[in-house]
Amino acid sequence: MEREERKEQDRKRRIRNIIIQALIVLACFIWLLLAITKTSKEEKRVSTWVQVACTVENMKIYVDPMANPASFYWIISYKYQYEAKEYVSDKYNIVNKYKHIGGHEEKKIAAARKEKRKIPEPYSVGDKTVCFVNPDMPSESVLVREIKGKEIFVFRLLGPVVLSIGFLIVLLHSIWDHFFCDD
Repeated sequence: MEREERKEQDRKRRIRNIIIQALIVLACFIWLLLAITKTSKEEKRVSTWVQVACTVENMKIYVDPMANPASFYWIISYKYQYEAKEYVSDKYNIVNKYKHIGGHEEKKIAAARKEKRKIPEPYSVGDKTVCFVNPDMPSESVLVREIKGKEIFVFRLLGPVVLSIGFLIVLLHSIWDHFFCDD
């Protein structure tokens, strides 16, 4: 009799665990869906912004002290005029406030520092370029309107994707144990 009670308690525990894990997986997928929706809404919003001439004011490298390994970014300050008012911004695009330095660009910068020569910059101070301004709030602008797939994936979707897959694997394992493993 006691063995039957333990079996029943174990079965209830497994079902409770499956339900909890299913809710966690559902929450992760909802988080993923919200991240995708938010990114697409922001991209659509920026697509209507007005293109204006701007001038690069300042460039410097920022090292994110919280990242491990360290992440490097360009802070690109630029000024522009919209409806006879002058504005200054340093927002790179809607995903990243600053321009991420990575891959070949990071290697070029490391080599330039090692050889004590000028670091190759994406822009030079005084360069004339274009930026994109929110006509409803002219103080809001971005230097680059398009978002690369890698930026969206790494900065917005990587966390939810990894958690969703991980919890889904745990859920499937629990379901497998519950239905196919003998006690």
